[in-house]
Amino acid sequence: MYGRGEFYSKTKGEVKYVCNYETCLNVKIKLIQNLPKIVVNKRLFSAVLLIFFSQFIASATIRQYIDSFENLLTEPISTNQRLNALYTLSYEYGLINPRKGIYYANKCLKLAKQVKSIKGQFYGYNGMGNAYESLANFDSALYYHSLEYQMVKNFGTKHNIAAALSNIGICYKELGNYSQALNYFLQAYKMMEGEKAYNVRIHYYLAEMYYMLSRYEESILHSKIGFNKCSGNEFEYIGYNMIVTFAKCKLKTGKTDSAIILLSEARAKLKTYTDQVSYGICLNALGEAYIEANDYRLAIECFEEEMNLHKKVDNKNGIYLAYLNLAYANSFFEKKDLTKIKWYLKQTEANLNPIKHNKEVLLKAYYKLASTYEEIGSIQIALIKYKLYSDLKDELLNKEKYNQINELQTKYATARKEKQIQMQLAELKNKSILLERNRFQIISLVVTLAFLILFGYFFYNRFKFKQKTKLELEIVRQEHLRERALKDKENEERTRIAKDIHDELGSGLSKINLVSEIMKKQEINNQTTYEQLNSISETSIKLVENMRDLIWVWNPENNQLDNLIARIREYSYNYLEEFPLKFEINSPEMIPDYKVSGDEARHLFMIVKEILQNIVKHAFANHVVLFISIDDNLTIKFVDDGKGFNSNSEYKGNGLKNLQSRCALIEANLEITSETNKGAQVTVSLEFKKLAVL
Repeated sequence: MYGRGEFYSKTKGEVKYVCNYETCLNVKIKLIQNLPKIVVNKRLFSAVLLIFFSQFIASATIRQYIDSFENLLTEPISTNQRLNALYTLSYEYGLINPRKGIYYANKCLKLAKQVKSIKGQFYGYNGMGNAYESLANFDSALYYHSLEYQMVKNFGTKHNIAAALSNIGICYKELGNYSQALNYFLQAYKMMEGEKAYNVRIHYYLAEMYYMLSRYEESILHSKIGFNKCSGNEFEYIGYNMIVTFAKCKLKTGKTDSAIILLSEARAKLKTYTDQVSYGICLNALGEAYIEANDYRLAIECFEEEMNLHKKVDNKNGIYLAYLNLAYANSFFEKKDLTKIKWYLKQTEANLNPIKHNKEVLLKAYYKLASTYEEIGSIQIALIKYKLYSDLKDELLNKEKYNQINELQTKYATARKEKQIQMQLAELKNKSILLERNRFQIISLVVTLAFLILFGYFFYNRFKFKQKTKLELEIVRQEHLRERALKDKENEERTRIAKDIHDELGSGLSKINLVSEIMKKQEINNQTTYEQLNSISETSIKLVENMRDLIWVWNPENNQLDNLIARIREYSYNYLEEFPLKFEINSPEMIPDYKVSGDEARHLFMIVKEILQNIVKHAFANHVVLFISIDDNLTIKFVDDGKGFNSNSEYKGNGLKNLQSRCALIEANLEITSETNKGAQVTVSLEFKKLAVL
């Protein structure tokens, strides 16, 4: 878990008091006293103890352990023992039931103030801060950890004070105030320099910070150093948090398989502890790794388990990101369930406001939202989210904050010198771990074989059922593949025709243009001949442009309304960019996800080109605005402040006639309003049902 106070150091199944072992010893004595009285034989007693404590170690905090502390509160014990018990319960429930953790922390704080115990007040504030961290309420967590720091300064060791500083730093990091976070981490590091009681969590904080800044080598370095310091001692579970960070760096550097192996091992270990937030972080990272490996179903399983976990502890940030990750993972399927994805996105957007103050979470969220909307074709929304992501990233990571990071890196220069020694020690330790693991695997194999014999019949029937279900699913899948193949063949044929037009006609027109340009450069005395060559050149260029537009329309990937509108906007902007005028576009952010008819789309695009040519040739405008609206009609309107003309008179000129002709072909309504010296307004409106292919 993030930055837990160091008055307790967790192991696999018990909590040792760093400052006071008395209460823990009493609890263990009471647990042993409650064993069945039939255990009188020494061998039998030892066997029962072995089974009891093996179950005790199997999870981070078992129910009997928490119950023993709650029962202890009903007995006549000293005030210090009561404070210790209340703090233990606030800590343990803070990991699995934060609201109950807050309840016991309040009781601890109330008692401490009654007896004027500074240490007891520290317990209460630390318990409150830890519980609010589990709820992802980092504003409240920061408030109580700050009070915790004020208390611990009066009686705590350097180790305790450094832990309190780190807790505050974690809250600032989650809130996006990296300069403050770095300042507190640096204070904690300075306090720990030269001390034998080394706070290994500082390496986890640094590894996470460097990972966030895309400095993966430094992140991997601190993950390895921290893990080596954790292995085999009471901080082992913190080491698995560092493995998660190490694996995330592997994922970012393209080593997906290694990342999945590391995260799977960390997941199995972290699941045995009560620290649900750390387990949720591991699930999230493993889901990301499965997405990189294109195994989206396993990714969704991880994110669904993460969702259930965060709902259990009421972690608002976790719930929000889990919805977002489910939308993101589902968007990668070849046949997307848009209804499900949009539902997840709706839940995500609904939970956006409550976590806007947690800027680190918000930064990740904007990027995922942008990627998801892009995958489902909502390009305009994706661009908005990318812009929000870019702006927030610039806000959080400016030059001043990078300078502070460099200062922090300098302070850790000594750790780099230990790298080679630590790696050698780690290699020896890994060999020892492998030997122990092999012994454990042999024992596990014997137990597993016995289990398989007992339940073999059950699994055999289950296997037959799965095979039948698999066969049925395969039949359905083959049907989908056949339908997909027919569609792909149709699109392939359209693409081939477009390519043939481009290759054959395009190359010929380009050659005509090239030859005419070469001849124009030669000395030609006949003005008529020169003008004819110039006409040939211009005509060939226009034909190439029209051909490209035709190919664009023929491309099956572009038969979407949002692509058509994007094409109109892009062409208008590029066309007018070369002229000395101001150009604005006013169009809706949300474009309906509809297919459009290729012929209507081509005529509509040619109408836009004709309007733009008329503006450039005749309007002499300083300001042009393009309005696009979508309701029952698709309406495209150009407004300019040019010299205008008398629109009440009969239309003259090929430009206006071409507009009328093209609009008539697609049954679009053309409206031209203009007055001399007052600009012009050209509006083309087409019924949406005539354009869209529903």
